[in-house]
Amino acid sequence: MDSPPTVHRWLGLSILAICDLHYDRRIYRGFDEGRAWEWLLSIVDYHSPEYLLSCGDWGTAVNEAEFQMLLGRTIVLTIYGNHDDVEVLSKLYNVRSTATCPF
Repeated sequence: MDSPPTVHRWLGLSILAICDLHYDRRIYRGFDEGRAWEWLLSIVDYHSPEYLLSCGDWGTAVNEAEFQMLLGRTIVLTIYGNHDDVEVLSKLYNVRSTATCPF
């Protein structure tokens, strides 16, 4: 990572913004992309953001069980990227969200 992630606080909300996680269980340019998911979970555990905002490209190795671990920690708002398993992501729902929009 070029710079450490930062949780943004806006109107009393804590938001962690990410993109291009590329969790793909391979070595790419010397970086073990298989460790991306555990890195993300450690950042979420450290900062405890209310929301995680993703611009996509989660990676093709994301599976439902791993993603449920993330959904149990924070509310995820995302779009799909060209490096995503849309079939897996389309089955997932936030477990901590409410019917009321906080904005």
